Amino acid sequence: MDIKQLFRLSFQSLLKNKMRTLQSTLIFVIGLVSVFTVVCVAQGLLNQIKMQVANYNSGVIWVSVFERMDTFSRDTLTDEDWQNLIKENPDLIYAVSPMIYVSDYVDGFVYDNKLYNNSNINIEGINEDFYKIIHVLQVKQGRFLQNMDIEREQNVCVIGSNIANKIMGGNALGQSLKIAGTNFSVIGVLAEIDLDAENWNDTILLPSTCALKITGADFRPETFSGIGSYFSSYFVGVTSAENTVEAHAAIRSMLDSCLNETDAANITSLDWQGKQMSQGLSMVFAPFALFAFLILLVGGNGIMNMMIALVEERTKEIGIRKAFGATNKDIQKQFLCESVCISMLGCVVGIFLAVPIIYIVCDVLHLPLDVLGVPFLPLVITALISVGVGMIFGTYPAGKAAKLEPVAAISEG
Repeated sequence: MDIKQLFRLSFQSLLKNKMRTLQSTLIFVIGLVSVFTVVCVAQGLLNQIKMQVANYNSGVIWVSVFERMDTFSRDTLTDEDWQNLIKENPDLIYAVSPMIYVSDYVDGFVYDNKLYNNSNINIEGINEDFYKIIHVLQVKQGRFLQNMDIEREQNVCVIGSNIANKIMGGNALGQSLKIAGTNFSVIGVLAEIDLDAENWNDTILLPSTCALKITGADFRPETFSGIGSYFSSYFVGVTSAENTVEAHAAIRSMLDSCLNETDAANITSLDWQGKQMSQGLSMVFAPFALFAFLILLVGGNGIMNMMIALVEERTKEIGIRKAFGATNKDIQKQFLCESVCISMLGCVVGIFLAVPIIYIVCDVLHLPLDVLGVPFLPLVITALISVGVGMIFGTYPAGKAAKLEPVAAISEG
């Protein structure tokens, strides 16, 4: 009996037992939806982490400094300190940019007398070197921020493609938007980023000096050792990933000489941070994956019970087929194929139900799916799991059917 005939007979048998097939696959479908959703969401989170790291040139280091308010001075850590660091280590460090999170201090921005809040919009203060560090950023119209914009505290900005097209009608250059009561003229529009893990398409970039005027710098709501502190953040471009360790040491030496003893600084390689986040993600999703697989096992047990019941009901059919020359192997193949067909049917239904759930979850969490939609790998994994469960839990009923003696089966039937 060829495979085509096996599957045809299997589907005919399942169609004769529609309600039983539906009941036996219900828990299995729930398990598949759980497995598929967990795998896809985990894949989306991993994609996001990889894309975030890929947004930067290799070897980027993120530095966060906590300076206690009781000892804080604006002269504690200056741009001159960073520039001296670059001059002293040209083979290690090529650029440094502050990152001032203006969105934490304002409600959003105003354009055409309408307020656009911060729910999906980032407003950040940087310098001209930021463009060298974040290689995913490309200017489509106008220009990027320059040193003169930072030094002269020019009220200008560069905006993402979504803000330019969806809010400002695609003709943003030269137009103004208002942030914290100050008008900023648009001098540049960023090219659209297809896989935008860090929401650059919805970002407004201001000169760091202008951002400091808005935030007031020393009122960031952070704490260090239980005392209010000023939090500052910097992105440091390292010449290559191989130089990250040496660059880390040079930055630490500079910070130790500039900061007070009571201050603290975290120095993190973004590549290392991405690996740590991936490992942490695996630990978080492990219990969910285990629970989903347990549901699959329960569903597989339901398929096995159904197949055992079918064997009992079809003993006469089995006996007649054996009387006409069907071998034990033929009988075993047919019932095993029926079990696989049930699990594959559950797989199709499970994927069909899981896809909209996955898109909703990923949209809420702003997680990137594969370029073509649902990632291909989880689809393959889910299909293989389905076939595996069908074969494992169908082996016993198929073996039981194959062992029936023709005469006994006919008389019993």
